[in-house]
Amino acid sequence: MTPLMYPAEEAAEYLRLGLSTVRALIKSGELRSVKIGHLRRIPADALHEYVQRLDAEQNGTPTTGPATEPYRHLVLGQNGDGVEVAASTPSVEAPNAIRL
Repeated sequence: MTPLMYPAEEAAEYLRLGLSTVRALIKSGELRSVKIGHLRRIPADALHEYVQRLDAEQNGTPTTGPATEPYRHLVLGQNGDGVEVAASTPSVEAPNAIRL
């Protein structure tokens, strides 16, 4: 069975990137992630969206939908079991922002 979410370490291996690079991509909003309790996980589809977006930006491959927008992550609160509930929302990028 294919995992639905990956820890940052496994996502780094999957993308063949360094762990610090993956963490920087998450922090900048370039790579979507979710928080479950104290754990940060990257959904499998977020890895594919990131690669598609890179391909589109560098090679002009057309993409549509959420794969074309950077994300910011917000912790909304805790559910009845004490698990933090998070949501991803498209961010508004500054005109002079540096993209990774």
